[in-house]
Amino acid sequence: MKALLLAGGDIPSIHKIREYLDDERDIICIDSGLDYALKYGLEVSHALGDFDSVSDKTRARLDSFNFKITRFNEDKDKTDSHLALEYCLEKGYTDLIISGITGSRLDQTLNSLELMIYFYEDFNSILILDSHNEVYLCKDKLKIAKKPSYALSIIRATGAPIISLSGVRWPLKNHPIKIGQSITVSNQIIEDYARIDVTNGLVFVILSKT
Repeated sequence: MKALLLAGGDIPSIHKIREYLDDERDIICIDSGLDYALKYGLEVSHALGDFDSVSDKTRARLDSFNFKITRFNEDKDKTDSHLALEYCLEKGYTDLIISGITGSRLDQTLNSLELMIYFYEDFNSILILDSHNEVYLCKDKLKIAKKPSYALSIIRATGAPIISLSGVRWPLKNHPIKIGQSITVSNQIIEDYARIDVTNGLVFVILSKT
């Protein structure tokens, strides 16, 4: 099962979002991600959150929508995004694209990346998407298609990862990724695909618009 989760942070243009939609991917809104979905007429399957950040217009309509609404108490020990990921796990979703969980709040962005690590083993794939970045996690092999005007960076997530990287301007072979190094930041894909091989840990693989 596949889902697109929309939260209240940085979401790309609707044209880019539609590139990731198909008939098999449910749309799940997290709090004010619902405003975005309603604005562009997206077919929502479920909306979750304490709804403290939705527009007044949306809040007034919460009881009238024809999709399921799950309300959380504002006094809780987990973020709306965390609870939404638990919901996806409970319902058997395996392939997630998540947008709107990064943005101007650094605390929320860092926690979103931590959640990506925390839930990594529970899903087949998780992609974080915003207007400037695509963020993947990799612990073995990953192939990334070349995109014009995007840089490729690899950042340590867990463990003591060792990577090999090909199809790029600056390839690497069995290179250890350590905290504080920057050799794997802002590479360029020069072939149709970049190929990343990882052992001994997890890495973030980030495509960033330049």
